Amino acid sequence: MTHRRLRSHQQRLAGVVEAIATGETEARDILAAVTPGGGKSLLPVLAASRLIGAGMVDRVCWVVPRD
Repeated sequence: MTHRRLRSHQQRLAGVVEAIATGETEARDILAAVTPGGGKSLLPVLAASRLIGAGMVDRVCWVVPRD
């Protein structure tokens, strides 16, 4: 399996999620405005993996606009 480096916005999200998981922030809502093809689909996977693993959540709600 090959591993790719996370894009900058994905790295920032991982940092925010880590801060949530460790109690460094009380943030509970995350809004990401990313260009089409910019790697948005990985964001909820990153969040779910860390937060479910930490026992903080059972599921993650991923909402996308549809015009």
